Amino acid sequence: MFELKKKLPLIILLMFMQTLLFADNILSVYLNKREVELGKLLTLTVEIAEDSDNADKFELPKLPDFIVLPQKNYNRDGKNIYTYQITPKNTGFFLIPAINVLNKGKQISSEPINIKVVKYLQTKKQYSADKSNENIFVEAYTDINSVYVNQQIYYTLKFSTKFDLASNPTYFLPMFKDFWKSESNVKSGYRLIEGENFFVFEVITKLYPMRDGNLTIDPSNVKVEYLQYNGGENNEFNKILNAQKIKYSLNSNPVTIKVFPLPEIGKPENFTGAVGKYSIAASVDKSYVAINEPINLTVEIEGNGNINAISEPDIKLPTDMKKYATSVYTENRGFKHSKRFKSVIIPLIAGEKIIPEVSFSYFDPDSKEYVYIKTQNIKVNISSGVYDKNTAEKNQSNDANVSDSSQNKDIGQIKTNINLSRYYSGLYKNKILIFSLIPFILFLIYSGVYRIVFLYINRDPEKLRRISVHKKTLKYLHEAHKFMREQNQEKFYFNVNMALRTFLQSHMNYDYVIMTKDEIKAHLLKINIPAETIDNISKILKDCELFQFSSVKTTENQIENTYKEIKRIIEELGKIL
Repeated sequence: MFELKKKLPLIILLMFMQTLLFADNILSVYLNKREVELGKLLTLTVEIAEDSDNADKFELPKLPDFIVLPQKNYNRDGKNIYTYQITPKNTGFFLIPAINVLNKGKQISSEPINIKVVKYLQTKKQYSADKSNENIFVEAYTDINSVYVNQQIYYTLKFSTKFDLASNPTYFLPMFKDFWKSESNVKSGYRLIEGENFFVFEVITKLYPMRDGNLTIDPSNVKVEYLQYNGGENNEFNKILNAQKIKYSLNSNPVTIKVFPLPEIGKPENFTGAVGKYSIAASVDKSYVAINEPINLTVEIEGNGNINAISEPDIKLPTDMKKYATSVYTENRGFKHSKRFKSVIIPLIAGEKIIPEVSFSYFDPDSKEYVYIKTQNIKVNISSGVYDKNTAEKNQSNDANVSDSSQNKDIGQIKTNINLSRYYSGLYKNKILIFSLIPFILFLIYSGVYRIVFLYINRDPEKLRRISVHKKTLKYLHEAHKFMREQNQEKFYFNVNMALRTFLQSHMNYDYVIMTKDEIKAHLLKINIPAETIDNISKILKDCELFQFSSVKTTENQIENTYKEIKRIIEELGKIL
């Protein structure tokens, strides 16, 4: 009984620790380039899990070396996404510091980002030499133009046109001589370029230079067919049917990359050429085995470099353990990749054995230094019995028979007049024990109720989505009312803008949060909504843009009227939709 009392708090603590392991995928920070010309724009993206503390009120830390243009933010896939356009003030090397957020009171930090700013890039983006006009063109560029051997770079082939295409473009990439190439990723869509709508087709390929020097990537080729319409056709179907197909073949510009050799100073003995940022871990599937029973050892290396070029690390096993063939598994995890080496190990002698640490080295291009990492030692206990299934089952049966016989013999000697209350009365009187169990019991009740409610709501995923978005609308309205009292013009109009867009999104299943006010108006005109209401919505969105990002000041009376109007519009739309 005394031992149970000592171990009970530890058992309760272990059961609650499962709820504390959650700090994955909370904060992500991206920069579209690491090297840029002075005066050019960079796109900085911050993604924060929406359940983080004040995720919808994130403010970017001050960046004294950059001019920061007004932000654009929206919610997608359970994350609040903030996008900033920044431009450097001077040439040189600069640092975007670590960005911190709170998640349930715990601080989560991103990695700092180094940026190189030059007066002119060695390879500027260029339009194709054989483009016909500014309505259709192709270009090629890389995210970095100065790298180390085997450092990851992104090569982008970009085709843009204002014409209507008969089909998707056909592209032909160069051979990428002197580069290790991974699979290409294709994406397309419409974008605004200098105020005009273009169809943009991009092919993004990861490359890893295999030698140093000035390496040139040959031009890529894009072939397209676009529609040239004949005049006089009023019917849209006949217009497309009678359109003439015009073929184009466009070549991109060549791209030159400056590749530096890896430094010889400080190179570890076990370095095999990995460049980037990596981590390593090792594990076994069981720690207690018999002699000649196999153990599966897994060594996993994860990082953002050329994972395919990484070979199996050297595993220095004791002489009384024998290693057999290794299976290799590679997995793509978005920005990171992993490679797992699974080996079978056979112990030959009984006793406590140690699988020693496994080391790995890589070159970090940001710090320009070699990094040495290693796993922990793994302890394995080997028993002297040779594992045999039939023998094990027979021994287990014999043990059970002996146990049953012993139990039957002892049962006759057990007294039947046992007073259980004498043994358990101490439990009822132990107040510390009772109070320590109360949180656990409440947690079980809460978990059961939450599960029932979740299953009930989750029967209709669309209903669940609408409830979630509707809650955000009410939250934005509450914040707008608070900032109206404080006369904070910028934050008031921001929350009004988000409340209206979120409400429309919750009822019509369109991503109004990232649409322009003209796109919203054009879409609402297709729905059975009064024209007067659409005009009022457009006016509020226009006021939000004017008073949120400009120095123009509004009056206290106008802010109050805007708040009353947004509430009236939401109530009216609620009846219509």
